Amino acid sequence: MSMRFVISSSALIALSACGGGAGGPGIGDGDATFDELVADQGNFALLEALGKTGILPGAGTATYGGSMLIAEDLYNTGAGFRTMVDGTLFNDPDGFSTTGYIGEASITADFGTGDVDGTVTNFYGANIDGVTGALTSSAGATAPTDMITLDGTAATPHFVATAAGTVDTLAVGGVIAMGFYGPGAFGVLGESTPVNRMTLGGVDVDARLTARQ
Repeated sequence: MSMRFVISSSALIALSACGGGAGGPGIGDGDATFDELVADQGNFALLEALGKTGILPGAGTATYGGSMLIAEDLYNTGAGFRTMVDGTLFNDPDGFSTTGYIGEASITADFGTGDVDGTVTNFYGANIDGVTGALTSSAGATAPTDMITLDGTAATPHFVATAAGTVDTLAVGGVIAMGFYGPGAFGVLGESTPVNRMTLGGVDVDARLTARQ
């Protein structure tokens, strides 16, 4: 499989400005604030601009920290289409959901074996602007035992991870499309797509994960 990516120096500078440690200050350690998680979601577009990693490292491990946003409808493409992480062309002209959940992601990749494992914890309910899709305020932390586990195998820069767990008493199931982005597999992005769908409480939902080294 042949893939191309374009490295944007401005995007790398912007990501570096987020601070040291995985995902920026405090992101990935399980104790990020709601505002830190919301700010971290901004890394999705920056990592996406770097393009998918061309060739994965052949050995070694990497740890990524970031965030996952979940809602029934996270996109409003109007008459256009969005190319999802798995390459699916997606059209959704409807408005955004007004509520959802945001949590803190920690992911480990073993490039020697291809194993990719992750957890999402530290969830908050989120109020969302139904017109712009912006997260406006926290609806409070959910139960501290809430957790989503992610389990995948990355033979190529694009892979699919199984999702399982519970958020706010609702069972999580299905899968999420994921991919490595940037030089040296600098970041990981994930999306629930029409082909690779995650569920919450038995209902199909949108999910957007962003994490970086």
